[in-house]
Amino acid sequence: MLHIGPQSLQSSLNAALGTACLATLYAAFTAVCIPGPRLVNYFEPKWAMVIGGTCYVLMILANIPILHLEGHLTAQYAIGIPFNFLVGVGAPLLWTGQALYLSRTAELHVRHIGGGKAEQMATLSSFNATFFAMFQANGVVGLLFASLLKTFVKGDNVTTILFIILSIAAALGVFILSGLPSCPAIKSENLAASLEDPTAEDEDETDISIAETLNFMVTEPKLYFFIPIVLFNGMSLGFMFSGISIIYITRFQPQPIPNPDIPHC
Repeated sequence: MLHIGPQSLQSSLNAALGTACLATLYAAFTAVCIPGPRLVNYFEPKWAMVIGGTCYVLMILANIPILHLEGHLTAQYAIGIPFNFLVGVGAPLLWTGQALYLSRTAELHVRHIGGGKAEQMATLSSFNATFFAMFQANGVVGLLFASLLKTFVKGDNVTTILFIILSIAAALGVFILSGLPSCPAIKSENLAASLEDPTAEDEDETDISIAETLNFMVTEPKLYFFIPIVLFNGMSLGFMFSGISIIYITRFQPQPIPNPDIPHC
């Protein structure tokens, strides 16, 4: 999950281009989330995560030519926008696949130990807590590493070295994902359904359609309570990934000390 570092560095390294790239990324992310469940079921969660992770690796690598095209704004946009759009397409596959894979893993674990509904909920909560703790920690590690590298390593190619290292780390993560065992859906006996109603029939996860997803978005009352959270999350991400970086660079970054031999008005 070291993509958090490069994603957070977009606006501080590329200024307006970084903001445009992030806007493109999240616009594509929003659109592809609609058919996301269908796509994840088509590819299977494991390979959906691999595809999504590969998109992030390509986006990180794309920053290298962008850095070396300083002064050629059109060329920078021609590289940055498509690759961030690609991440917007891959991100729903990665995140939906992650959630489904984790859920299936928890369910299989509970079946293996012979647990019931309480164990299933506790296991899923534990798995999610562990995952997101490591996820947020990696965001700290990625940004801290970038800060330390740029502080203690001098030279014109420090940023290029940074993106090469982050690309290798992210590619290693994708390689690990590709080695995970497949985690198929439990179709013959759904644990949660059998606990509520032993006579209930299983639903095939592949039956999820785009129309059903859109209908669920509109008709599920609980989703309306998420609207303030979604709006806050979007605005906070815009502030953290774009606004605060630009404010820091333009206002708080140390400026060169003027030469005392040159008169100033």
